Amino acid sequence: MQLRHLYAGLTLLGASLPLAFFARHFATAGFGPGAFFGALWVNDPGRAFTIDLVLSSLAFWLWSYREAREQEIPRWWLYPALNLGVGLCCALPAFLWAREARLSATRAAPTDPR
Repeated sequence: MQLRHLYAGLTLLGASLPLAFFARHFATAGFGPGAFFGALWVNDPGRAFTIDLVLSSLAFWLWSYREAREQEIPRWWLYPALNLGVGLCCALPAFLWAREARLSATRAAPTDPR
């Protein structure tokens, strides 16, 4: 199995699993942002996971921006959008999939013999 296939599978899992919990939350609490963001800070473990996710997301955005520029990966803005809309567990493997696809294409391209 190629690494990019693993990243694609993790992207699908990273999208579907959190969205299932989000759907359950929104079904019971409604779509109000107050209830959603309030639930993130209910107790110390929730606060710890929230802070961990925010800092990890910031590091991902910084790294992926630089990496996208260096590897010429198009539409970098899509990955922070996935991060904000679904979560880091979807955005990170999606970016790694795109990066791996780009690296594979670069390796397969013939080199200029000049």
